[in-house]
Amino acid sequence: MTKKLTWDPKVANVYRKMLPPGPPSKSELKIYERYIKEVKRKRDPKILILGSTAGTRDLCSKYKLAYTSVDYHEVNFRIMGTVLKYKDTGRLISRIGGK
Repeated sequence: MTKKLTWDPKVANVYRKMLPPGPPSKSELKIYERYIKEVKRKRDPKILILGSTAGTRDLCSKYKLAYTSVDYHEVNFRIMGTVLKYKDTGRLISRIGGK
């Protein structure tokens, strides 16, 4: 049986140009950033991201916070990782092909 990919690698290129509600809007990311700054003050914060959205992953990496991303397929995480602005600080838990 051949494995069928749920995402085409071209999606990352499309994602760069995609407008909300697909990815979070700039104003939504500002709200997330405010909360991430609060979380950063805590000792050893635990951050869970549902999905592999680059914007939320980048915010954690920007503030050097480790996070765990939960996605249904490892490929999604890797593909979205190609559009990150910061060095990734997260790890993945996935149902298919993940750690």
